Amino acid sequence: MNTNSTTYLYAILINLLIVGMLLLVLFILSRWVWNKKSLKEALGLGDILFFVGFAVSFPTVSFINFFAFSMIFALVIHRLLLKWKSLTHATVPLAGWMSLFLIMIYAAHWAGLYDELYLI
Repeated sequence: MNTNSTTYLYAILINLLIVGMLLLVLFILSRWVWNKKSLKEALGLGDILFFVGFAVSFPTVSFINFFAFSMIFALVIHRLLLKWKSLTHATVPLAGWMSLFLIMIYAAHWAGLYDELYLI
């Protein structure tokens, strides 16, 4: 609310470019390294839509911070659950884990533990 629309649009553009580059790298990896026929076998549509929603919600520095740490959170939680045999399959519900991380960040912000959520 305190930034002008040009700054906001530049931040969205940069964030979407980051997501696009990430999807391009994932496409290349899935096609030539993992021998998948399409990106749908490596990443779900819900994950892509969550990435886009995530990209338009935060300034670039906050987006990179939250995106990277939510990916690490998803990896750690999923690996722990696989180790404890709580999961029956090896696929990662990435958007679900990332949204849980975001809920925890918002809860910490609302509790006063994390002051500057939208800091540029």
